Amino acid sequence: MTAITDIYDQLVTLIEAALTDYVRLPDPYNVDENTELFLRKGYGVAFGDDTNTNRKIGCNKVSIDQQFVVPIMNQVTTTDTNAVGHAALEKALIEDKFKIVKAIETDSDLSGKTMKALYLGSSAITYLEGDRNKYLLTELFISTEYLEVTT
Repeated sequence: MTAITDIYDQLVTLIEAALTDYVRLPDPYNVDENTELFLRKGYGVAFGDDTNTNRKIGCNKVSIDQQFVVPIMNQVTTTDTNAVGHAALEKALIEDKFKIVKAIETDSDLSGKTMKALYLGSSAITYLEGDRNKYLLTELFISTEYLEVTT
């Protein structure tokens, strides 16, 4: 098994501990495809780009910067004309986002799985509308630097 799969699993564990009332999305790459599900709150972990950092580490090791995209989405449970209700849902989503940020800042090496994990930023909140439900969505961008053994 490679180090990156352990890092992925640890990131999932960290998010599940931070967002206890969320359900994992089956498709974190096409988030709008998940709007047909019956869920109130969902999160995902998607592999993003990776880069060889070209650090001189030693024999049989390569340093890689792996990006992850973490979508979190909450069902819109108010009417379209309820501005106060929409604002409350947006603020709740941002509060949940910062639960993940705090968890990463607290465990910046993901329990020893990475050299470092960083919260890079997030997308603006977007509105998803499916046939059954409507959701607010934001995506967090996480960077992890780790060593992969090449032998």
